[in-house]
Amino acid sequence: MVEIPQQEFVNFVHRGKQRQFSRDELSLMEYASHVMNIHLNKNIAFFVTGMENYFRSQKTLQNRQRRAATYDTATKKKEIQKPTIPVSVTRVEMEEVLVDLQLQTNCKIHFLESPLDVAEFIVSLTKAIGEIPFKLAKKNAFDFYSEADVIQGSVKVNKDGLGLRRVWKQQLQQFRNVSHHMAAAISAVYCSPQQLVQAYQRCTTEKEAQLLLQDIVIRRGAGMLETFRRVGPELSKQVHNVMTTYDGTLLEKTS
Repeated sequence: MVEIPQQEFVNFVHRGKQRQFSRDELSLMEYASHVMNIHLNKNIAFFVTGMENYFRSQKTLQNRQRRAATYDTATKKKEIQKPTIPVSVTRVEMEEVLVDLQLQTNCKIHFLESPLDVAEFIVSLTKAIGEIPFKLAKKNAFDFYSEADVIQGSVKVNKDGLGLRRVWKQQLQQFRNVSHHMAAAISAVYCSPQQLVQAYQRCTTEKEAQLLLQDIVIRRGAGMLETFRRVGPELSKQVHNVMTTYDGTLLEKTS
């Protein structure tokens, strides 16, 4: 952290506005570059305190001069009593110098108003520096894969396996025209892909395996509105093909 005293910063801006520098005077850009060259490979945080108070005092002075110009009858007397300051810069002039500084040196100046602001700035800067290793470690890790609930429509599975049933249902719903009720009916009989594959292996013929799921009943609604239907042979064959094939190029129709 490098503090630039308020009056020195105002002088920097004023000299930048005039575009006139003596041999012993540096521009704000030259000063910032000099400090950064001394501390190579370091991120320098420049800060200035009290600039808002400076602009308020400038405005107060301008109002006094305006009133003096309006009611002045003895100009010489008034001019002697006028308060003066060494140099005067405007907020626009300051911002122009800051933009030029940031574009050419990639350096930013922070503006604070009180010792309390300086203390809070030091605390926030220290905290940010202290958190860098943890943020880098988190960035390099693949935590976003385990945080499945961040992705819309995905299912989070904990260490105890809670959520695997929902994953299996979603897998079944990837088939074309398979609704939530159809997936729930199949998963109620075969709770996991492994159970379904084992059931296929117990079948004596290929046709029996292909039609294994066709008679599973699908229930919709409740009470008087409850309806029943079966999975059917077409979907049963599709699921069988996907679960038992060794052909990685096999394509099945999905939703």
